[in-house]
Amino acid sequence: GGVFGSLAETAKHKPSKVDYVEEDARVLELDPLLTGALQNPVVRPHAGDGRMLVRKARSLYDVVLVDQPDPENLKTNRFFTLEFFREANKALAPGGVLAFSLSGAENYLEETGLETNRSVRAALGMVFSHVTVFPGTVHGYLAGNRPMKTAIARTLLERGIKTQRLLQYDLYDMTDPFRMRMLERLLTEKAAPPNRDFAPRALGWLLSRWMKVSGSARWLVPGICALSLAACLLAWGGDRARAAVLGTGMAGMGIELAVVLMFQAVYGHAYEAVCLLATLFLAGGALGAWWPGAQNRDARRLARTADAGVLCVAALSLVLVFWAERAEGALELAALRHLALPGLLFVCGALAGVQFAAVARWTGGKGTEALGRLYWADLAGAACGALVTGLVVLPRAGTTGVLGLVLAVKALGFLGVWGIRSPSGSVRV
Repeated sequence: GGVFGSLAETAKHKPSKVDYVEEDARVLELDPLLTGALQNPVVRPHAGDGRMLVRKARSLYDVVLVDQPDPENLKTNRFFTLEFFREANKALAPGGVLAFSLSGAENYLEETGLETNRSVRAALGMVFSHVTVFPGTVHGYLAGNRPMKTAIARTLLERGIKTQRLLQYDLYDMTDPFRMRMLERLLTEKAAPPNRDFAPRALGWLLSRWMKVSGSARWLVPGICALSLAACLLAWGGDRARAAVLGTGMAGMGIELAVVLMFQAVYGHAYEAVCLLATLFLAGGALGAWWPGAQNRDARRLARTADAGVLCVAALSLVLVFWAERAEGALELAALRHLALPGLLFVCGALAGVQFAAVARWTGGKGTEALGRLYWADLAGAACGALVTGLVVLPRAGTTGVLGLVLAVKALGFLGVWGIRSPSGSVRV
């Protein structure tokens, strides 16, 4: 949003160099129609991801300004996490400052807003030795490794700077020592888990806030999850073959959700990537469904092998989480983006397709009714995997929680389906 006024305000402080990052290059084209701030010779505009620029910074900055909305989705959450704060700290010169804002309240901060700020403040405190928070309808955060000046009005007066938005009465309330101490006490008196890339706790609290603001009933999310679980029970019907397909559908959606989150947390843009990743998963499923028919093999053994393969993919996904959290080099990032994450989804889809077709052959499911029951089990498991992990597990336990749940459910399902054999060796469909 620099072309809408932020760059013009920044230029009043006479910086020697400003790297301005805008994700959409077309926004930069609006500058001649607005403030003309890009004509300033000290400004160097960039089209791309701001976090990636910070990560690859070749020079150190005195100030890193983050002008992003609240972490109300996975895209914006990545600018308020422990991992980003570490990257920003590495890009700061000695005495440098990171600055950003979060929605707050002048006098009373309700529970969800308070917990959102607490999770972000906890992440900041793990990286920077000095954190200053200015109270108001929007909380202004300054973080660095030296004490901060809070006399903003005096500094502006000494520099002869007139601001358009920071009015005198705003500054007096923001910098009131009593209000600042009270806010700091509220944010730190209770230990809070830090907001992280793969554990977006701030996002979870903001979702709860929007549920409250919209007047949604408290039972809405639990009710949706309960309905999806009930659909799974109906689709299962006590049959082990359908249980295997149901568990794979649930695992597939959980793994896909985790992979998309990993991609977005690392690279930022995910709209095109979501389409490509989903297509890879479906393409793998189509290839996997063709395989049992083309290969004259024991269908039951093939279904069991595919089930074990999905279990291994879930375990491998957990390993990828720890790799993605620490990936920094260009080669690592390229391998993660073009090989590891897409390949994981393709293999997962292929194994799901193999299992579905093999179970259909094994149980003699050639009729429309038999295949319909298997397909229902697959859809019920996928719906449950998407809803329960996306609405409940992800905001509270993060990617590792989602994959841990998938791994546990799939492991128990594997033991239940394949560990006990029916007397006749066949399975009722």
